[in-house]
Amino acid sequence: MGSAMSEAGRARAAAQRTAAAPRTIAPRRTAAAILIVAMLVAVIAAGFGCARDNRAFPQLMDSLPRTVGDFTYCDIKSVNSDTDLWDIFDAFEASADARQVEDLIQVIADVHVYARAVSYDNAALAGPATVFRGDLDMAYLRLQMENRGYTRSANKSAEVWLPQENSTYTDAVGIRDSALYLGDSTDVIACISAAASGDALSLWDDPNLKTVADKLPNGIVVSVHRAAAGHGESYTGLVAYGKSYGKANRDALNVKAVYLFGHDPAARAAQLAIEDHSRSLFDDVTIKTEGNLVVVTARVPITRFAASLEF
Repeated sequence: MGSAMSEAGRARAAAQRTAAAPRTIAPRRTAAAILIVAMLVAVIAAGFGCARDNRAFPQLMDSLPRTVGDFTYCDIKSVNSDTDLWDIFDAFEASADARQVEDLIQVIADVHVYARAVSYDNAALAGPATVFRGDLDMAYLRLQMENRGYTRSANKSAEVWLPQENSTYTDAVGIRDSALYLGDSTDVIACISAAASGDALSLWDDPNLKTVADKLPNGIVVSVHRAAAGHGESYTGLVAYGKSYGKANRDALNVKAVYLFGHDPAARAAQLAIEDHSRSLFDDVTIKTEGNLVVVTARVPITRFAASLEF
């Protein structure tokens, strides 16, 4: 689904990636100072729902509103830095959202993580909202938007910029801290509001989606979905499901999928249908039930997976 990047483009992207300078730590600290720092870290972690989770995708879930029904995360930095994964990066770079961001920041390699969210409640009215994080110079971004005719919206609760009516791009651009949001202005404001409010109104706060997410490893691509008629996979009694993809070797990805059902009998009844569906997509499929969960492990060729991606 993605277009191939030229060799010159790859070389330019590689040249533009710079390693962060290692932090230095003062050689002498008192035990009391270390204790104070440790206590502060503990207090901060307790105040944020997923701050204690060292996986990257829960941090993105925590910055999106709870009304989201379909969430996809991609570790752009990893797929950009690994030549075996460049088919995935090419699919990302070819997307309309990536092109709009690249037009503003110039160096798409500065994007490190990406998330795509669709709210089932208004999916017929607005497209998905996307979030970009990385080494983004927000002052430069604002200057670029001014130069390209974007105008700051009148909304006081969130920084949202709107493109010109005759612009190549139609998505509003939102800024909060180090994150950049794209999408319909209403969706962008909802995302920024969720990020600003902590985890009380976030996607991560949904107990069913969190149950699924807690079972998934931190892959290069992770998706979490709320079961809904007409959206994604559908099995009787299905509540939510998710999939994580991580590199197995230079040609293939490991896949883990988790399906959450309302009760154990529903999970057992759906196992065969889930297995048939999984075998139509993946290789080396194994499947088992764990109470009201169905767990699938498999492999998929990188080229086949990249062709199926929607950024």
